Amino acid sequence: MKKAFIASAALLLDTALGPIKAEIDAGLPPHEIGSALPFDLPVAGAANLKRFG
Repeated sequence: MKKAFIASAALLLDTALGPIKAEIDAGLPPHEIGSALPFDLPVAGAANLKRFG
């Protein structure tokens, strides 16, 4: 079975945790630069990163 190609777009979200790069389906409607976007972070499955410095 052949896999369907789904075009994606990359977003850089400016959050209280710092910048987060996200990939979304390119077929979704666009948002204006600087507009607020609701999203969920998969915190339960996220890696625990240590800060250095």
